[in-house]
Amino acid sequence: MFYRVTSEVFIKSTSEKVWKLISTPKYLEKVHPFCKKNTILDIKDKKIKKDLLVYNNGLNYIRIFKNWKNGIGYDLLVGKEKGKKSLVKWTINPHSEGAKLTISILPYTSDKIHRIFRPFVYYFIIRPGLKKYLFSVLNGIKWVAENDTNVQKNQFGMHPWFT
Repeated sequence: MFYRVTSEVFIKSTSEKVWKLISTPKYLEKVHPFCKKNTILDIKDKKIKKDLLVYNNGLNYIRIFKNWKNGIGYDLLVGKEKGKKSLVKWTINPHSEGAKLTISILPYTSDKIHRIFRPFVYYFIIRPGLKKYLFSVLNGIKWVAENDTNVQKNQFGMHPWFT
């Protein structure tokens, strides 16, 4: 089955400023309320290729950057280093009064869940959890872009998966 979770936020800032923010190495340490540490593992031609996201609860995820489009966005594969990865798309759309940032996640399908139960797990656990997560991440980026101050740990609420 095809499951996707998408959220967006309008930011009262230029798309160029939003791009600069989300394309800067280790930017998650400024904007991500569940990020304890963000370490660059590979960078080439000022484009991040691979980094490590350590969440507040100690969970480690590798992010592998794909389809880097300067000023527009990028695609990521995100997950445990030797595990399945989710596809995540970041896209910036400029507007006359700011920019719209959209994050879309196609979560990996766990083999631990029987396929009959997957729709229920997705709609009642995965989707609400990812929506809450995206709300916090997008609002963290909005906060930093509009206020020029870093977000605090759990600034937009705690999340049971990452705190």
